[in-house]
Amino acid sequence: MEFKQLHYFVEVARIGSFSQASKLLFVTPQALSKSINLMEKEYGCRLFERNNNKLTLSEIGQEILNDAKNLMEQYYQIDQRIKQLSDIERGYFKVAVAQNSLNIVDIDLFESFRCLYPQLSPDYIELPDKLVDEYIESDRVEICLNINNLPDSNEYESILLYASELCAIERFHDYLIGKEHITLEELRDKKIVLKSELYKSHDILDEAAKDAGIALNYELKTSDETLMLDRISSPECIGIGVYAIGDVIEHHTELSVPFMPSLPWNIYLSYKKYKSLSKPVQLFIKYVKENYQIES
Repeated sequence: MEFKQLHYFVEVARIGSFSQASKLLFVTPQALSKSINLMEKEYGCRLFERNNNKLTLSEIGQEILNDAKNLMEQYYQIDQRIKQLSDIERGYFKVAVAQNSLNIVDIDLFESFRCLYPQLSPDYIELPDKLVDEYIESDRVEICLNINNLPDSNEYESILLYASELCAIERFHDYLIGKEHITLEELRDKKIVLKSELYKSHDILDEAAKDAGIALNYELKTSDETLMLDRISSPECIGIGVYAIGDVIEHHTELSVPFMPSLPWNIYLSYKKYKSLSKPVQLFIKYVKENYQIES
């Protein structure tokens, strides 16, 4: 049996006429009838009953029709899959990624994508939060993992990958022990250590302090992780970081406590709504939408 014969069988059964089916299949009625006859001869059975120019399925034809339809559907799915893969415009694309975000989201998701599409090569470029915004805005990348909302957020489609929040962090001292939350008011007498102004944590904290009418005392603004850890080891200093990385640093001596009210630090996968995206990026977005479970 050839696949073409199975296709003809399904179409004739659906339409109930050799002549009408032949028009849709672009073959002659004689060629269509011959194909079905050869199939019946091969298996020594009747698939159709032909009585007084009336065509109906035989018992065997009725039994195999659903199986034939399912097989046809599987064939078309494979056919579309191959066409989709062969239509990939290029196998390389860049993803601007906010630093530390890949430590927080499910990295297995991206590894699974690579296994599913081995011919694609996403390049994850880690950048400070604000530079990620600049990269997507200036079209240096088509897609990014950004922190909180992008400028002109209405221009972007954003998928929430992880919901987290800023927290106060201490090391080797006990100011935060026993606290479930901390307020900005409680930090008046502390020297604050946080990342440089290229990171959104700086803006988030400053805006919250301004709204609360609180003047904060900054000890250091730096991107040097080692220097930050050294400074928050001092009892008079407190660090500002991301609550989600508590799992990452649990084997060290840091203690993190979220703020009250909460200061969101959320990770999104974003791309421009009205920009024509390359095929690899379309596949990447589709895969994330279908497989990623939002965590919070």
